[in-house]
Amino acid sequence: MIVFAYGSIKPGFYNHARIGSPPSLGRAWLAGASLWTIGHDMFPYLVFNPQSPGVSGVLLDILPEQYAFLESMEKGAGYAAEQVEVLNGAKQEKVKAQVFYLPKRLFDEQTSRYKSRCIGSMWNQRA
Repeated sequence: MIVFAYGSIKPGFYNHARIGSPPSLGRAWLAGASLWTIGHDMFPYLVFNPQSPGVSGVLLDILPEQYAFLESMEKGAGYAAEQVEVLNGAKQEKVKAQVFYLPKRLFDEQTSRYKSRCIGSMWNQRA
């Protein structure tokens, strides 16, 4: 299964090894989304927004048992999963991939607390 990774499961981050270090298929771009964090460089969460320019990430080739662990980890943190179309950076072609995102209901709850956009954060600098 192909997963669009934008945060702690990208190669070089701590959760990549936790899910079994799946191979990267290269950089990718997801349009119509943005990254947010709670506090300074805490776990990022992706939010769908058609007005947002998009999010940079990588595509991971994940085995079924790795995906099962990833899904339990992400859904346990409140994320939901959806299949999306991303632009594969190397081939400049559209690819279907799973992505974990924060549902709007939970995002709205966070807006009444702490949040900050991930512009210039460590999540956008490593891939």
